[in-house]
Amino acid sequence: MKNLSIIVLFFMISISFLRASWDSPSFLTNQNATSLKLQQTIGDMGVIALNLFALGLVIQKEDKEGFFEYLYGGATTTAVVLGGKYLIKRERPDGSNNYSMPSGHSAFSFFAASFITNRYGNKYAASTYLTSAFIAYSRVATKKHNVSDVLVGSALGFAIGQIFTTEYKINIDNNRYSMSISPNITKDSFYIKFNFS
Repeated sequence: MKNLSIIVLFFMISISFLRASWDSPSFLTNQNATSLKLQQTIGDMGVIALNLFALGLVIQKEDKEGFFEYLYGGATTTAVVLGGKYLIKRERPDGSNNYSMPSGHSAFSFFAASFITNRYGNKYAASTYLTSAFIAYSRVATKKHNVSDVLVGSALGFAIGQIFTTEYKINIDNNRYSMSISPNITKDSFYIKFNFS
């Protein structure tokens, strides 16, 4: 799984550089605009990558309960974010539209990070939350959101992940696991042999 994370990260960075060079003819001369475009692209792809990673873990572990928790949490995140955008109608810092509050990128990335760590353990916490923090930062740096927009979006995503996600438990009934208990009695002793594989 670690190798998959490295491959996904390498792919995201490579595609980001290519996209930035295609979109900006002055890729080598205009570093500031290119840097912002690269941050925006990595932020956009990061949200997708985090959520695909969450679904990949669900599929790898054949976790039906986790799938429905992810589905319900994702649907709730979508409803809360879109509802907030249409009710609040805050203008974006770049003036492109009035759907700044709350940040959807921040909400979905922190929901995915919260889901992954709550469901499958803290071993994923550092990478998922650092990725989410960079995504939130990229939204402010590229003037798509104010700081308060990403803070509210991050808090919403994190909270929804906490509410909808339970800890993953291995299904012992699955045929991949076996257990046997056998008592043994000899002339001088009695013992119980326990095997689990």
